[in-house]
Amino acid sequence: MGIDILILALIAAFILLRLRSELGREDEMDDDPSQHNTGFKSRFDPSRSKGAQDNRPQKLVDQRQAPVGDQDHILHDVNQNMSKQTSPQDYSGAILQGLKAIAAKDRNFNPDQFTAGARSAYPMILEAFWKGDKETLETFLSPEVYSQFAGAVDAREASNLTIGNQFIDIDSAVIIEAVLQNKQAEITLKFKAEIIAVTKDSEGRIVEGDPSDEIEVNDIWTFSRDVKSKDPNWQLVATRTE
Repeated sequence: MGIDILILALIAAFILLRLRSELGREDEMDDDPSQHNTGFKSRFDPSRSKGAQDNRPQKLVDQRQAPVGDQDHILHDVNQNMSKQTSPQDYSGAILQGLKAIAAKDRNFNPDQFTAGARSAYPMILEAFWKGDKETLETFLSPEVYSQFAGAVDAREASNLTIGNQFIDIDSAVIIEAVLQNKQAEITLKFKAEIIAVTKDSEGRIVEGDPSDEIEVNDIWTFSRDVKSKDPNWQLVATRTE
């Protein structure tokens, strides 16, 4: 009788573990706090370091499990906890008002976690573009921006050119604008990063760039999301370079 009970207990434990595993895959969450509440459905490494090339891009940050609480308190804490920047960002003025407006409509929104997710999505999108990975690009981008990126990939391939760029590091990712128009939230960030930019011809010869030269880039990207949508993911809707 004791053996029967033990077997039943083991079976129940196995079923529970399988169920927990399935739920974890559905929400793209695990027990690593760095994976939680970023707004990007992905098991990426937010502390992506130089030379890291093994992150698998998925989707923009899922914030459904973000802690529920007073949003003013969350925004205040963010000023003390911007963990993924070279220096904390102090939200104020129009940016603060925009973040508060978004938080008022989406109680799970947390700008600190959003920035961490955007910071990790940034190199994923760049590398997908460099590799001509349209499937990944379509996951991250709005239809309009995807059309632009895919067109550039097609033009590059038609010219028999390949990109040999390498992502080095992000120096900073800072929110510079936050607005809520009706139900549509838009957050713009300025990324300061270092890359190696190289273009090669069909023979593999370098036609532009220097593989030993790290250059600084300043990209301004805008992400958008319908705060009333059941889809928790943000999409890239605009890009420009300074």
